[in-house]
Amino acid sequence: MASFEQIVSDQLCKMNSTLEKIKLLNERWEDRETVGIVFFTIPETGGNRSFAIGTTKINFKRGLIQNPDGTLEYMNRKLDQYSQEWLHSISIDADQDIKLKILPNSARTIVANFSTQIPYLNYNEVEITCTVATNIKIFACTNPSAVIGQFKGPADMTQGNITGDTTEATTWDTVYSLLNNMNRIRNQIIAITGEAWGTVSHSIATIWGKFNATTGHKHTGAADDAPKLPVTSVTNAESTANKNAANGYAGLDASAKFAGLLSTDVAATIAGSSYTGNGTANRAIPHGLGRTPKIVFLQRDEAGYGHAWIINGNLIVYTDSGSTAKYAVTAADSTNFYVGNSAQYDLSMNGASGATHYWVAI
Repeated sequence: MASFEQIVSDQLCKMNSTLEKIKLLNERWEDRETVGIVFFTIPETGGNRSFAIGTTKINFKRGLIQNPDGTLEYMNRKLDQYSQEWLHSISIDADQDIKLKILPNSARTIVANFSTQIPYLNYNEVEITCTVATNIKIFACTNPSAVIGQFKGPADMTQGNITGDTTEATTWDTVYSLLNNMNRIRNQIIAITGEAWGTVSHSIATIWGKFNATTGHKHTGAADDAPKLPVTSVTNAESTANKNAANGYAGLDASAKFAGLLSTDVAATIAGSSYTGNGTANRAIPHGLGRTPKIVFLQRDEAGYGHAWIINGNLIVYTDSGSTAKYAVTAADSTNFYVGNSAQYDLSMNGASGATHYWVAI
């Protein structure tokens, strides 16, 4: 194992090597104009320049700015002093929508608060038209691909010399840099979801778990789950349980018993008819199937009353009731099914009002 002194020595060597590389890169940056690359920044001292209403003309060849009122400003540098004829790329930021005309081309709209980079050009004069006073910063270069996505800061921009933040630099031959496009996508996502960036109300993992759970399949109505289902209709209050009257069963949603009440052995025989309620207990209704039905569906033909099922022989389930009473009647057989008890004739489908009840037996 290396000694502590050896480890420290190795790290110092690495640091020294890194510093030498940084120094070399800095020297190359300072010498950039000696190899024919010329940069212009407006304003030349960094920050933003306020452009007045109207058209401002900028002549990089002569180093001259003509304001909308006709006054002239002279820049500290011009293409002529570097024996250069043309600029080949431009980056522009504005806090209001403006019109940019890169002569001799036609004008284009620059959208507010979006850094616009245009590479591979051939120009030495631009016109900027503002409808309101606008803060603008411009970076122009003789290199056709030296388009900087963002300025590092005013302190690094003096007398036209800009230090570009290399983490933000791009040489894309498109109007928008990668950084700019990523910001546009981010803003679109925020607009669509209505949530702050980084906020996740509906976890994909939680939703996936709901659809793939092996137990506890009820909907809770929570933010990351589906709404609870109504008992009777979509306009009624929701419930996580379907109350019923059963011989010993308190609620079918809370157990696996319901599946066991039905059988796949259903004969290709079905019967149906109607009867008039008379309010008697254990009333026999002939079904004519010739065998004990697996299930009987009953519906009272009056507003305000629900329907019922007879399953498992003598289990009457009145589906629209929240009562826990049991409506036990004689079990169905191969000749009859039975309705009515002395406690709740309406809910056991043999009301004393003379109402018509429809049924289907399978």
